[in-house]
Formats: sequence, structure tokens, C-alpha cells
Amino acid sequence: MAETPQDLTRPEWIANASAKDRGTGIYWTKDTAGNYEQMFVPLITFQQFQFIAENLNFLSITSRLVLDATRWVPERIEDAASLVRSECSGRCNDDLDCVNNACRCIGGLCRRK
Repeated sequence: MAETPQDLTRPEWIANASAKDRGTGIYWTKDTAGNYEQMFVPLITFQQFQFIAENLNFLSITSRLVLDATRWVPERIEDAASLVRSECSGRCNDDLDCVNNACRCIGGLCRRK
């Protein structure tokens, strides 16, 4: 069975969301060599985001890619176009240290992949 990917969604975003709120799903995969890729899925609800994550995680059982982490960003916080255009920088100790919503902490640096 595949490992459960880390969900980097900020808890307050989920707590303040309605079932109809849309956002962008961000999915980080990692290959056997440790290389990351990042996928964006715009205009989905949190429930749809979770469904995609579960299915990507299941597919990783038969693939060389592993779903490593996920994040759902509500449209009211930031839209998909802004997330895709964004750049990462800075040092970090934790994924939530990264100010940019499209970034996470990889090897002590805020990075997209």
C-alpha cells in the first residue's frame, strides 16, 4: 500500500470553507531518484481535491512516482493563475514556513519542486 502523502493545506482554510467553495489542488510527486514534480488542478472543491489525492496515491503503487504531498488553496486566498506564476525563495524548516502557497520546504529551501 502507498504511504499517505502529507497534506499541507492550512487547517483554517478547511475550517472556513463551505462544501461549494472552489480552490486549486496542488500535488507534489517524487520519483525513485528523488526528483519532484508539481501539478495544479484549478477550480475544485476540497472534497474533489481529496478524491484526486486518494486516486493519485493509489496509482503510485504501480508507478515509479509517489504522491509526496498535497495542498488545497481556496480561490478566496489565491487563484490558480497566481499560484502557477509564483516563485519561491528563502530558507525554511517546515513547509508552512514558506510564505508562497505554491511552495514547500524541500532540503531547507522554499521550492516548488
